[in-house]
Amino acid sequence: MKRKFICMALCVSLASLTACTATDQFSEELSKAQQEQEELLDEAKEKQKDLMDSLTGQKDDVSEEPQTETEEPQKETESSTQDVEPETESPEDAKKEIASGAHEIAGAKFFFSKSVNNDVTGKWRISTVNTSMSAEEYALEYYKELFASDDEIHGIVNFALNTTSRITVLDSKTLDVSILEYVDGEEHDAKELFGGTVLGKFFVDIETGDVKEATE
Repeated sequence: MKRKFICMALCVSLASLTACTATDQFSEELSKAQQEQEELLDEAKEKQKDLMDSLTGQKDDVSEEPQTETEEPQKETESSTQDVEPETESPEDAKKEIASGAHEIAGAKFFFSKSVNNDVTGKWRISTVNTSMSAEEYALEYYKELFASDDEIHGIVNFALNTTSRITVLDSKTLDVSILEYVDGEEHDAKELFGGTVLGKFFVDIETGDVKEATE
């Protein structure tokens, strides 16, 4: 009986010793596994960091490129702006300059002046002529030759007929021609000009040249 008890005690001791050995071995393997896991995590973190640095570098390169592309068009725009020549006034926009002096119109010589004494508007012009033609006959040709602007008022003294004619533009298509009796010396003073009795009134179509007598 005593031997049997001793054997059982030895078995228990042996089992206990084996369990301790197994526990130590398990702890050692667990520690080793944890260390390997930590190393793997560190390696993974290092790779993740390298990847983030690489992506950040690519973003910087991409963000810098558009700036360069944006700057170039600006330079082109500046150069193109500098190359643009200033607009020049077209002949149509430029005011027509009429020289004072003699002008040949409809076979007659008109002596034209760009100003009239005592004119406060700056729009009156005066001409003198010696012809048998009535003003409505040469009004259109006179307008084309001696009108610099449609807002001008022209007086024409005809010594041959003893008349003073007034030519104005009613609209862009019609001339208003009034023929008055001449008043001695009126061509020298705007205050006296067109003071005579009205002898006739006509409308001249600027496009066709047709003449129509005004009726009351």
